[in-house]
Amino acid sequence: MSGTLSRALPRITPAGSLDIPPSDWLSVRALLAEQFGASLRVHEHDAGAYHGNPPVPVPHYLVEITLNTESDVGRVIDAVDPMIEEIIARNTTREIASRR
Repeated sequence: MSGTLSRALPRITPAGSLDIPPSDWLSVRALLAEQFGASLRVHEHDAGAYHGNPPVPVPHYLVEITLNTESDVGRVIDAVDPMIEEIIARNTTREIASRR
């Protein structure tokens, strides 16, 4: 049985703003296809609820991974989460507060 994993990545956080170029998802997409036969879709959304997911109060990326078998869920999460965290760290622009 197939399934979909979803994760919202806020584009505005206390750490700064997140702007991920499409090319940064290529390594995640390749790993998913090669190791799990899974696919990746990344959507950019304004604040709100999309694709049947709970509302997100800020603009965000919605990361969706479609699996061929639900038995791969734990292995996919273990493989992909560190990659996503690195993408977030690399693409978060720290906001510098102006002092007056």
